[in-house]
Order: sequence, then structure tokens, then C-alpha cells
Amino acid sequence: MKVFGRVVFILVLVSMLAAGGFLVYTKVTAVKDYAEGTYSKDDSVVVHIEAGSIVAEVAEQFEEEGIIMSAKVFIQVSKENPQDKIPTGDFLMYKKMSSFEALERLQDPKAVAVKSVTIPEGKTVKQTLTILSNALGLGEDELRTAMLGLSDMLPVGVSSFEGWLFPDTYKFKYNESNAQNVIKTLVETTKKVLTDNSIEPERYQEVLTKASIVQKEVISNADMAKAARVIDNRLEIDMPLAMDTIVSYGVHDGSGESKLELYQKDLDDPDNPYNSRIHKGLPPTPISNPGEAAIQAVKNPTPGDWLYFITVDPSTGETLFLDTEADFNAAKADYKAWCANNQSVCLS
Repeated sequence: MKVFGRVVFILVLVSMLAAGGFLVYTKVTAVKDYAEGTYSKDDSVVVHIEAGSIVAEVAEQFEEEGIIMSAKVFIQVSKENPQDKIPTGDFLMYKKMSSFEALERLQDPKAVAVKSVTIPEGKTVKQTLTILSNALGLGEDELRTAMLGLSDMLPVGVSSFEGWLFPDTYKFKYNESNAQNVIKTLVETTKKVLTDNSIEPERYQEVLTKASIVQKEVISNADMAKAARVIDNRLEIDMPLAMDTIVSYGVHDGSGESKLELYQKDLDDPDNPYNSRIHKGLPPTPISNPGEAAIQAVKNPTPGDWLYFITVDPSTGETLFLDTEADFNAAKADYKAWCANNQSVCLS
């Protein structure tokens, strides 16, 4: 008998004698395990478990990653809990877990590793790609390449993804956070929102274009349906939309510059296809990715004869809707006064 075996035998014998000669069942493990409840959530690791992996393979993987102390103990614990199946996918685990804790965590849906990203309403494609890149660890060029490969998802005749990357909070599993799947998910979400709001496919691009303008032009969701009515009223009488958010999109090439200051040369430039002071009708593409509230506003604009609107107090979002140019100019003076008093740059 080896020395180790003698030690175990002596320990068991001592236990029997201590119990007055009666046999006491004690689970003896020859290898130590990390103590339960001592791991730190600050020391995490994402592991990928391939489909078809057996317990022994997962145990070795966990030991190599430092999640558990011993693969042998993990295998034994797994045998003692046969109802627990080894799932597949990506899991957020913690280093120095007991084998039981590691096995238990694999059964917890919250352990599935995801990458989360939130895209606010009104961001351009350029801004959205930057947000996706920073949150998901994807290259912007990689995302652009993915868009090229998914261009057939857009309606016939539409070549720009502007307006089609729906703003929302997304959670992607690690193995599903590749560029192609991310772009595909955002476009599919846009289509779903349009469908859920009973927008006909032939109107998708029109609605998204109008909604993108509404999203950029007004601050309060409560004013969106009125702004949508102004757009419709101007289009109906063949009046230029003359909205500086549209002009700015063309001047800054869709970069979404936060400083929208425009110069007279920008307002007089006929070569800018987004110069809504010169070119009538809707711009060539949406100018942002609108949210559902803006889409609903375009679908159901508030009845009214307004041809003008202006936000006179950007700090509160107070917006006036007006019928005549004279009323608009008077309100514009109030807006410029606000800008001067708050040392803010006026758009026009």
C-alpha cells in the first residue's frame, strides 16, 4: 500500500473509533477545491463551450482558465448532480469558484455571456458605427463591409443604410456579435417596427426619411406629430422644407457633427443635394436613424395648417407651430434672444 493510501485508511479508522466503533459516512476527496462563496465577480472570464463537449473537456477547460482548482473534482461533482446538463455557448464565469458553484452557474440563464450596446435615437450611420465599434469591439471598416454584403436587405433602389439602423438597446451573445449579424439585426428591427406600425413596404423609405427629419428637428416627442404635419403641408404645396438639420447633413457628409453652425455659403450651395432651402421635396436619404415615436408621428400627423415651427427655448424644448412667415419671424427673434442670453450658437 502506498503512503497516501495508508493516510486515508488511518483517517477513516480514527473517524470510526471517534464514533464509538460505528461506521460514519464521510465523503473524502483526495484533491482540494476552492471554498464556496470566496470568488470575486471582478475576476471574470468568458468561456466558449462547443456543442457536443463532454464533462471532462469542460472540466479541463475550466481548470486551464483558473475557474476551478481541479478538473477531477468538477467531474466528480458533475456525477453527483446528473440532472445538470452541460450547455453550449458563451458563459461569463469567475475565477476560483468551487466546482459545485461553477456547475451551478452553467445552469443560470444570467451566465450566458452577452455584449450590450445602446444606440440613441437620431444618430447617423457614421455615429452608429462608432457606437457599435466601441461597445462590441468591432472595427468600423468591418461593419461597413458587412453593410455592403447586406445591401439586398434594403428596398429596391435604396443604397444607403441611413435610417435603417434602428436605435435601441441590443444584447448579442458573444458568438453572435459578428459584424454581419449585428447589422442584419438592426435592419431587421427597423423592418419589424415599420411592419408593426402598419407601414406599407412601398412607403418604408419615405416614412423613414420624414421620421429622420422629425427626430432631428424637435426635442419633445409630444411635438413630433405636429412637425410631421408641417413637413406634409410644405410638400403638398411644393414649398421647400428649408430645414437646417437637412442642410447640415449634407454639409457635414452625414458625420453627425454636433456643431451645426451653417454659413451663408452653405445655405446658398446648390451642389449640396441636401440643401433643403434650394431643393424641393424630401432629401435623397434619411438624415438620421429615427425611433419608433418619430415613425408613429409620420404615420399619424396631427391635423393642422401649420407651415412653420421653431424651438424658441432649447433648454425646455418649447416649440411653436405657426401658420404665417410673419409669426415665424417674430418667434425666430425670441429664439435668437435665447441663444444670445445662453451664449449658444443659433442654427440660422
